Amino acid sequence: MEILRDAEGIPHIFAKSDADAWFALGYAHAQDRLWQMEFQRRVGRGRLSEFLGERAFDTDKLMRTLGIAKMAERIVARLDPDTAKNLEAYCAGVNAVLDADPVLPVEFHAFHMKPERWRPADTVAWLLVMAWDLSANWRTELARMRFAAKLGPERANEIIPPYPGDVPIPLSPTSRRSTPSLRRPPMRCWPHSRARTTRTDRTARVVSGARSETGKPLLANDPHLGLQAPSLWYFAHVSSPSMNVVGGTLPGVPFIVAGTQRLRGVEPHDDARRHAGPFRRAHRAGRSSSYVTPTGSAKFETRDEVIRVGSDERRITVRTTRHGPVISDAVRAAGRCGAEGPRAGARVGRAHRGKHGPARRIDAEPRAERGRDAQGRTRFHGAAAERRLRRSRGAHRIRRAARVPIRRADNAAQGRVPVPGWDAKYDWQGFLSYEQMPAIADPPSGKIVTANNKITPPGYKPFMSVDWFPPYRADRIEEMLAQAPKHSMKSFARMQGDVDSRLRARAASRRAGREAGHR
Repeated sequence: MEILRDAEGIPHIFAKSDADAWFALGYAHAQDRLWQMEFQRRVGRGRLSEFLGERAFDTDKLMRTLGIAKMAERIVARLDPDTAKNLEAYCAGVNAVLDADPVLPVEFHAFHMKPERWRPADTVAWLLVMAWDLSANWRTELARMRFAAKLGPERANEIIPPYPGDVPIPLSPTSRRSTPSLRRPPMRCWPHSRARTTRTDRTARVVSGARSETGKPLLANDPHLGLQAPSLWYFAHVSSPSMNVVGGTLPGVPFIVAGTQRLRGVEPHDDARRHAGPFRRAHRAGRSSSYVTPTGSAKFETRDEVIRVGSDERRITVRTTRHGPVISDAVRAAGRCGAEGPRAGARVGRAHRGKHGPARRIDAEPRAERGRDAQGRTRFHGAAAERRLRRSRGAHRIRRAARVPIRRADNAAQGRVPVPGWDAKYDWQGFLSYEQMPAIADPPSGKIVTANNKITPPGYKPFMSVDWFPPYRADRIEEMLAQAPKHSMKSFARMQGDVDSRLRARAASRRAGREAGHR
């Protein structure tokens, strides 16, 4: 294998096999981002407190409660042979740098640490952390419940309004029974409530060859996550006999996440961050050993975790219900949404897809030689809910990729608020099939636009979400696409840097007017 670096330091990897290519990518990651990888590994494993002390304890407690590290080990044990082989090759590349006794980044010296050898479970744990960060809308659920409890369901629907043009769905009775404090609301709620909007905003557009100056489809993607140093992304070019891909990778993870393959296809990573699943409230009195289910009481599954905080050790007990870990044991905000009456002091348990079978593939590289191959790879995707936009020589399409739970028709909450875990009607009924997921292929308009906006048509069944991002960014892209019959790299670059917010300003003005009229 050979690694050549261009003037910007971006590695160009040329290898004789896929395994050699991912070995080389691991080697390059470790050369350039070793401290970042060590930090991310410790996030997933709940080991930040070992060197950051008390300030990181709450984060470690949450990661241990979620069981990220244990889930990663289970997933690695079930990976298909090809994925496992490539992941082992990547880890070998990282460890080859460590074996050479390199000059370590200054952070290792500052904290008196040495990097540990990289393992496949370290990669998978970080992917699980990313999935949690990108797909968990639980802050929105808690906020919606708090607002409904304090202000009533009507005002709650004004503070967290439905998607423009949609009719507000009445909140279920369970969302009005709790009376938690509204101090320090967990998110901004204008113009459409969404937790940490700066972390997951995405825009992408693709036009067909009929609307491109080259006669070939043209695609641009903008997966702008929160700013950090170093960047979350690491650009690389990887070439082997079966692929020639270039794009964004994640340090600690093999495979191209968002990028292009010459003459083959594009699958930019995007997500809608909507379907992390409903919360379940499990009854307890103090630190009870049991909780309520539809068929009576059940014992919590428990396990002890030891978190080292500096030189001290702290033991926590993680409790798990039939729906998942009880996260209110680790997140105080979640613990303030208890019910009244005999179930006072209820706690929130996280219903997560990991309990319904771990993934068997983690490959995300855009290696689709034919559309059928791309479709097959997308079928395996089941972590963060995402939208995959791709273009090939003569086609352009978008497909939602994730495991989306099926909820009963009498489940009025529909994933919008925490629900009673003791009521069977709120249990998931399985997952939507691949064929049921929203998809658009080669529309007559010759364009597809996505910006976290609603992508399902009116009356679309089955239920997907209510927590879409407002359409003003997508509308602005549509507006710019309409300014010319054909587009080029130059016009797409102008769109990428567009700062015109008049559509958002007008929406804010209309909203302010309605609020003034209401008062």
